[in-house]
Amino acid sequence: MKKFTAAVMALVLLFALCISAGAKSASFPDITDPALLRDVAVLQMLGVVSGDDNGNFMPNGTLTRAAFCKMAVTVMGRGDEESIYRSRTIFPDVRAGYWAAGYINLAVSGDKKIILGNSDGTFRPDDPVTVAQAITILMRVLGYADADAGMLWPDGYITLAKDAGLLEGIGVSSPGSSMTRAQAAHLFANLLGTNVKGAGSYISTLGTATPDAVIMQLNVSAQDGSAGAVRTSDGILKTANGVLPPAILGLRGTLLKDSLGRLLTFLPESNRQQDVTVQTVDAGWLKDMSGATYTIPATAAAYTATEVTTYVKAFMDIAAGMHVTLYYSADGKIDGVYINTSKTESAVVVGSTGSVGALTGGDTGYTVIRNGAPASSSDIRPYDVATYDASAKILYVSDFRLSGCYENAWPSLSSPSKLTLMGHEFPVLPSAAATLAGYKLGQTITLLFTSDLQVAGAVTSGVSGSTAVGVVQSGATGSSASVKLFNGLVLSGDPSMADSAAAQLSGELVTVFSAGAGKISMSRMYSSGVAGSLDLTKKTVGAVALSPAVKVYERVGTGPVAQISLNDLVQTTISASKILYAGTDATSRVDTLLLDDVTGDRYTYGILKADTTTESSGGFDATNRTVSVTNSDNKTGTAAVVTGLAITNGAPGGVAFSADGAAVVNIVTLTAIKNVSRSAFYTRNDVTYLTVNGAEFPVAANVECYNSMGKTWFESLTDARAFSATLTVYYDRAAAEGGKIRMVIVE
Repeated sequence: MKKFTAAVMALVLLFALCISAGAKSASFPDITDPALLRDVAVLQMLGVVSGDDNGNFMPNGTLTRAAFCKMAVTVMGRGDEESIYRSRTIFPDVRAGYWAAGYINLAVSGDKKIILGNSDGTFRPDDPVTVAQAITILMRVLGYADADAGMLWPDGYITLAKDAGLLEGIGVSSPGSSMTRAQAAHLFANLLGTNVKGAGSYISTLGTATPDAVIMQLNVSAQDGSAGAVRTSDGILKTANGVLPPAILGLRGTLLKDSLGRLLTFLPESNRQQDVTVQTVDAGWLKDMSGATYTIPATAAAYTATEVTTYVKAFMDIAAGMHVTLYYSADGKIDGVYINTSKTESAVVVGSTGSVGALTGGDTGYTVIRNGAPASSSDIRPYDVATYDASAKILYVSDFRLSGCYENAWPSLSSPSKLTLMGHEFPVLPSAAATLAGYKLGQTITLLFTSDLQVAGAVTSGVSGSTAVGVVQSGATGSSASVKLFNGLVLSGDPSMADSAAAQLSGELVTVFSAGAGKISMSRMYSSGVAGSLDLTKKTVGAVALSPAVKVYERVGTGPVAQISLNDLVQTTISASKILYAGTDATSRVDTLLLDDVTGDRYTYGILKADTTTESSGGFDATNRTVSVTNSDNKTGTAAVVTGLAITNGAPGGVAFSADGAAVVNIVTLTAIKNVSRSAFYTRNDVTYLTVNGAEFPVAANVECYNSMGKTWFESLTDARAFSATLTVYYDRAAAEGGKIRMVIVE
């Protein structure tokens, strides 16, 4: 059982304050330690935590013996027995009617006494509880007795506590000193994870304990439709006390359920999870804002607000600036990740609906993330939308705006919770209702969005323009087209143009807006506002810096646009002639790049097959050249496509197809390097390389390997190297131009 940290004690401790029952916020203004705040949240879920009249926790305050008794009895799950002992008088200084009489009398009664009175027959309930007394009480809760500790007190109990793990992370230098509330929080927290004498963890004695569970989403609907449930990796659970502190979101640990299957509390794992803010991300790793890189296996579990998947399937949805929790296995390796996709509950439209200061509640020292990139408060512009993550102290700012025809609203125009624009239904934050109330269906408006694509406000079209940019999806016709925006949103509508014109836009980078219900207008982006080459060492285009959240796209000729990352570029400089478009954000940094055939990864590689096809039309026969590619995925060849480009039949090469695969955009013939020793390959940072004549080539991750003698395809480079001592390798372009080894042939 993993050790619980400061949570439980905090819970019991605040219970001693006993201001009131019921759901309370877990945010105490006088707690600056996130771990302590999470621990208090766990105890709050048990229904025994509250604050003082000012909502403070008072971590440096002390506890009375009476208060500590109440905490211990409550953690033992015997709080409902207190009324039975309330009318008794066991000690002359704890009369019936004293606020904690029932708890004190219960604690000193029965077979399992956890505390004793003083030698003079008194209890002294208002004296501060000492460190030694607190340790003794909780060791007795765990089933230990004086016979186990020996005659020397408190040393015997302190030694037992250290051996059991109760004092893990807690220094005990002055056993006779008064225990602080923060110390008590750590002690009670450790209690939950400590084993009972001769048995399992203490938390498992309080109900049904389910380890290795993740808190995925708070305040969801239960199966019976009731609100206030929690989505976990173990399913959706109702809560026993109706409390769901935000501090537990995204944590992994042990669920504690009662006999009805309701969630009593949640005990986070100790020292095996880490919160990071993302700078860049790829299929096998993640880099945080400090520059630290974390290796993440492709098969590692990935949790979001709504699903459990694998990292390799989820990483493309992780944007710069997102808050992510990493989970570690016992051997220190990352084995899971939580991606916070929970929806925003409140937002401010800068210069319109409120101030950023009101949103942050007076917090200072927070980080600003604008459109997924680190920024400063001075970068925030009018009509930007701000949201605040108080636990991570991050102010998220979005400038995403979408202009179009107001098509529908639900449940009403005066107070919509959902609205439709360009055929897409968007959720509306309650704070946006006032800005939407004056608009009518059919009117052209500009919607202002949070980073998680909720409507935070609206303005009349023309006051603030649309920032929606994306790629036209394949299959566009004159009456139906879809555009996938840079933020992943897909918008559809009727472009009202000729089929041929729509087809020419397929795969193009465009801006979008809507002039009428069901319509979509697309404008191709031609010009670039930035001149110069891309320097991957300096991270600049010309003299303009790249945004840390820059989105990079590539296409071959008129082929489809594909998103890539800067890490896909193996060369150090990309010439200006290869930059088709470079857009900048409000901070004048390059946030969008469209590159022309710089990686070579847009081609299908293999053995080229040249052929012809004859078609008859109007009484005439026309014979056209066709090309197809045979490789490990297409052993009988891809569909033959007509092309006017030159082809060498049987040559190793690559073909770049159009978005629909019906046309050839470009063909490359690969260059051979013969008699390469199988031992010449080497690996660096999980990438395989080959150096020939002083030029270093990376080997493509999907390199094709062919046995020309057996006319078969190897499953991997390893198989090809094992089969033959010498190989012929083929590259697509010079190493300095980003060339890679695309094929390996055993001859």
